[in-house]
Amino acid sequence: MQGDEETDLRNNDESKDFFVAEAAAGRLEGDASAFCGRPFLSFGDMWDVLAPDIDDRIARYLQLAKLCGNFRAAGSGASACYLDYPECGALVGVRMAAVDNGENAELETVYPVFVGYPARADIVARYDWDNGLCGFVSVSVPEGPSLDFFVPSYGMSRGLCVPGSRVGIAVSGLAIKLGKITSHFIILERL
Repeated sequence: MQGDEETDLRNNDESKDFFVAEAAAGRLEGDASAFCGRPFLSFGDMWDVLAPDIDDRIARYLQLAKLCGNFRAAGSGASACYLDYPECGALVGVRMAAVDNGENAELETVYPVFVGYPARADIVARYDWDNGLCGFVSVSVPEGPSLDFFVPSYGMSRGLCVPGSRVGIAVSGLAIKLGKITSHFIILERL
């Protein structure tokens, strides 16, 4: 049960308007009502916690990274690639997305990739970020919950994230914001 201070984002008119506009712009495909509110379009301050000196590390990571895939960014069609550091075997890795701007590749974004729990999921909806590198999917897991999540290799795996398809996923998470749970008591009376 939700507290008075919480809002069900699925029924929020602002979210509905957002998804209608995004579907019309071609960035959303599938059942928009499956998303629990507007997709979170920021990595927040996670690097302040995970690796405060990430800016200093990026040059070294790029030199040691392994190319894990080339693709055409959705929307712009620009040539792009993902690079991973370390190559494998780490509990937490770094995935970097770069776009070829004509003369050389330009680093666009860097985000953590965690070892995940394997599962099968049915894609219900997908949402493309403007940059064509990042995106979100909403899935239903057989005998499990519905989930919305960021896909670290979305640009490269977008063709697999088609609404109505079943895919293998690895689920991991990073809490961007934590808050104290409020207790609510309900008294049931027999009529």
